[in-house]
Amino acid sequence: MNRKKILVVDDEADMRKMVVSALETFGFQVFEASNGQEGLQAFLKYAPDLALLDIRMPGIGGIQLCELLRHRSKVPIIMFSAVDEREEVVEAIQKGANDYVLKSVGPAAVAERVGRILNASVPAKGTGAGKGGASTEDEKWSLKENDVPVAVLVHSDRKARTQMREVLRQTQIQVRDANTGECRTSATMGQNR
Repeated sequence: MNRKKILVVDDEADMRKMVVSALETFGFQVFEASNGQEGLQAFLKYAPDLALLDIRMPGIGGIQLCELLRHRSKVPIIMFSAVDEREEVVEAIQKGANDYVLKSVGPAAVAERVGRILNASVPAKGTGAGKGGASTEDEKWSLKENDVPVAVLVHSDRKARTQMREVLRQTQIQVRDANTGECRTSATMGQNR
């Protein structure tokens, strides 16, 4: 079996080691770098299937590295950070990031997100590593070749929703939004475009 290659770039050694360990548990081949310069060199050397980049690093930061990688490749890029800054999320997506995740969700959740983006076979929560593949829930949400991605924005700040909606539309993602987390029918959601 050809294992998917993941590049993890983070200047925080403890966090990097935890994420690398979680990704390896899920069966990925993982390469790591402790800063943006090393990350760029590792990307060129190993040609990973996905890059996981810390946003805040000295020297070449994660967003700058994302932009450099995007000019060279179309591989998925996930930004991750210890802080939830809307401006950084917007900038990361504008520079070519495919996703953004907070470190606080934990290394296993980061590994699951990587698996979903790559449509890789990762065990469902609680099943541990090994055979078994993606859960039915993962399969239900995976994109097919001709599917158009849809993002649902839930935020009480109308200005924030407007900014994110515009960024996502530039990447050809259909957008639905809401100002609360209450469920609405798809017909109702379509009115908020």
